[in-house]
Amino acid sequence: MYHKKLCWADHSRWKSRLSKHEDEWLFNSESLTKRLIRLSQNQFSLKRLSEQKQKIREDECGILEVGYPSLKQVRQVVLEGQGQAWVYARSIILSKGEDCRGNLFQAIGNKPLGSILFQKDLFERSKIEITKYPREFLPIDYRHVDLWARRSVFICSSQSVLVQEVFLPDLWKHIVNKKKQVYNNHLL
Repeated sequence: MYHKKLCWADHSRWKSRLSKHEDEWLFNSESLTKRLIRLSQNQFSLKRLSEQKQKIREDECGILEVGYPSLKQVRQVVLEGQGQAWVYARSIILSKGEDCRGNLFQAIGNKPLGSILFQKDLFERSKIEITKYPREFLPIDYRHVDLWARRSVFICSSQSVLVQEVFLPDLWKHIVNKKKQVYNNHLL
């Protein structure tokens, strides 16, 4: 199913290709959920697309340091702001024995993963890497070309969570419009 290779890289590799607002959003290390809630003026929702065991891609196996192919727990959601799809998120949960808080994700349901990952010093986060995400890797309703995505791994004891976030066009439009509003208000 997945034949395309992804070129994930850190800030130094991509910085010359990023606009200011892309750089600010892709490499910000605070909770994306909290930022989206603020940006949407609390008009935020999460749509859970799936949560099931599935075969993961070679690049995902690589960063999680598991053999390819592997069958792992995958959660796919869309984060929405003001009724628009802003971010597609694909998370892979890897447990090696007992984790740091029991079964961390058993009852998460429709809550954002960030509500667990950003609890006080519970998880340590790897560096953020970005890439251009292929449209064929996205669910049909969210397929667009030329989308930026970021990923990082959150680690707690023997629990690892790979979080991949694809920034959809409506988010960038909203950010640009918001900046224009702020600029125009300063002119008045």
